Amino acid sequence: MQAVFLRALLAVFVLNTGTSMVETTNLSSLPDSSSGARVFYGDSEVRVDGLTPGTRVVWFALGLERVANAWSSVVRQRGEEVDNDLDGSLTFESPQKIPRSSVWAFVDVDGEQVYASSPSGARFRLVEADRTRFRKGARRLLLQGTSWDVLWFRKQQGIWQLTSKDGGPGDRDGVGNRRMDISADDFVARFPEGRDPPRSLEAGDIVLAVNRDSLGVTLVEITP
Repeated sequence: MQAVFLRALLAVFVLNTGTSMVETTNLSSLPDSSSGARVFYGDSEVRVDGLTPGTRVVWFALGLERVANAWSSVVRQRGEEVDNDLDGSLTFESPQKIPRSSVWAFVDVDGEQVYASSPSGARFRLVEADRTRFRKGARRLLLQGTSWDVLWFRKQQGIWQLTSKDGGPGDRDGVGNRRMDISADDFVARFPEGRDPPRSLEAGDIVLAVNRDSLGVTLVEITP
């Protein structure tokens, strides 16, 4: 009995040696809110299991680092990976330590699924979408804050993204008033490259918006 216990303990030790990845419960997804995906965070890598085998994943991350007791450093990353071994799992490596206060967004292109996540133990703030703004036919998004990262996914057509700054790039009113005026025309293609953005939001589109000020996440599917 003791030998069996020792073998089991050794097996657990071997499985965990060389990895400090922890599964997070901070996960939201659309259109299937109960998809079987699982996200694990390590010091400098993120692994997503339960993806569509063979899929392409387009991702980005936004994090805040504390310097001298203030959130003064913004970390942005983005990338694209293909599940070439068809196991439904992909690992994304970060060139630096992953900030605990960060949000990661993944688009499973083949599975037509969008995920938002953050490391275990971090505050994961989901903000309900204002349906008067995130609506079919909308060509502009009016959002409060000083900086937003917005991902726009249209099934079987493409993925576009925009980073906007109050009074600067991506803010059509050009005024620093903590009110972002974001136009569909200003989005840039992530996949496929070079494809112009749609003229307006349509039913079935999925939009994921991250507020840099609070790391609040709005994940919404546009309704008919």
